[in-house]
Amino acid sequence: MTEMSASESDFSPRKIRIALTVMIGIGFGTTFLLLPALPLTLLPMTREFGWTPAEFGFAMSLLMWFGATSGPILGWIVDRVGVRPMIIGGTVIVGLTGISLSRVTSLWQFYFCFALLGVFGSTAVGYSKVIGALFTKHRGKAMAVLGLEGSIIGAFVPKLIQYLLAHHGWRGAYLWLGVIIICVAPIIFLALEEPGSAGSARGAPVSAPPPVLEGLTAAETYRTRTFWFLVVAHILGGVQMGIVGTYMVPMLTGHGFAESDGPNFQSTFVLAGAAGSIVGGFLMDRTRNARLAAPFCWLSALSLIMLATVSGAAGHAMLWVMAIVYGFGTMGRMPMAGYFQTRFFGLRAFAAVNGVQLAIMAVVFGFATPIVGKMREFTGSYDAALIALAIASTIAGVIYLFLGPYKYATHAVVAAPSPQPARLEAGSAPLRAPP
Repeated sequence: MTEMSASESDFSPRKIRIALTVMIGIGFGTTFLLLPALPLTLLPMTREFGWTPAEFGFAMSLLMWFGATSGPILGWIVDRVGVRPMIIGGTVIVGLTGISLSRVTSLWQFYFCFALLGVFGSTAVGYSKVIGALFTKHRGKAMAVLGLEGSIIGAFVPKLIQYLLAHHGWRGAYLWLGVIIICVAPIIFLALEEPGSAGSARGAPVSAPPPVLEGLTAAETYRTRTFWFLVVAHILGGVQMGIVGTYMVPMLTGHGFAESDGPNFQSTFVLAGAAGSIVGGFLMDRTRNARLAAPFCWLSALSLIMLATVSGAAGHAMLWVMAIVYGFGTMGRMPMAGYFQTRFFGLRAFAAVNGVQLAIMAVVFGFATPIVGKMREFTGSYDAALIALAIASTIAGVIYLFLGPYKYATHAVVAAPSPQPARLEAGSAPLRAPP
C-alpha cells in the first residue's frame, strides 16, 4: 500500500480546486437544491390540485424509499467504476427531473419525479468519498466546511425559491432550479478527480478504474457492532430532518406563526447550522471517538420540544431562538456521519457502506413522514410527533457516548501499481502502509 496524500498539504492548490468543485457540485448540482422547494411549494400545489398534506408529503417517502433501493447498488458501482462517471450522470438526470417537476399535472407524475430523484440523487455519495480521501490532518474541518457551504447556500435558496414562486409560480421555480443543476455537470467533468488519484482529472478518461483505498470491505463492516450502532444513532438523531423539512410551514402556522415565517425560520436554522458545522469540524479533528455528537443530539431534542410548545404569541425573537437551536444541533451534526464512517471503517468500501447505511435510514424516514402526516390528521397537531422525535434524538446522543475509539487514521492509503495484480489478490493485503 502507498500513502498518497499524507505528504501533500491539505491547502495545496490541487486540493483546494477539488474541494471547491465538490462544494459547487453539492450546493448546486444535487437534490440539495430541490428539496428546500418542497415545504415552500406545499401550499400552492395542494391548493391547485386539491391534494392533502399527507399525499403531498408521500413524495418525500418515495424519494427516501427509491434512494434506499438504489443506494447500495450505486454505492457498490461508485467504489468500482469511480465517482466521476456516476456523479456526472446523476447530476444531469437530477437536473432534468427538476425541470420535469415544472410540468407535472397529476399526483402520480409528482411521485414519479421524486422517485427518480431518490434513485439518481444517491450518486452524490461519491462526494464524501472524495473529501475523505483528499484531506488528512483537517478532514473533520473539511467535511464541516462542506456542511457550512451547504448551510450558507441553503440559507439563501429559500429566498431564491420564494422569489421564483412570487414571479414565476411553483412551475417556474422547479424549472430554473433544474436548469441550474444541469449547468454544474461540465464543471464536475473538467475539475473533479477520483479519490486517491494524484493526477489531473483531465489526464485520465472518465472510465479509468479508481484506486483501491485503505479500510474494511463492505462485508467486514456489516459484521461489526459499531456499524449497526451508528445506523441506529443516525436514524434516531436524524429522522426529524425530513419531517420538519416537509411540514415546517404547517407546524409553525399551527402554533400561531404566519405562513411567511416559514422561509425566515428555514434561513435562520440553516445559518445556525453553519456555525454548528464549524464547531463540529474542529471537535472532529481533536477527538478520538464519536462522543462529540451527543451534545448536538440533545440540542436538537431541546429545539423540537420548543417547536411543540412555543406559540406565535411569544414573538419573532422566540422563532429565531428555536431556529438557531434547531439548526446548530441538527445540521451541525450532519457532517459527522460521513466522518465517523471514514474513521471507524476506512475508505475502501465507503460508497457501498454509506449506500447501505443511507438505504436503511431512508426506509425509516420514508415511513416516518406520512405517519406524521396521518398523526396530524387524527390529533389536529404535530405536537405529539415532535415530542416523540425529541425523545429519539435524546436516545441517539446516549448511543454515541458508548461507541469505542476510532480504528483508522485520516491518511488516505491506496494500492501501489503492480504489473501482477493477480498475485496481490492471492494474499491478504495489509490494511495500513508498511514502514
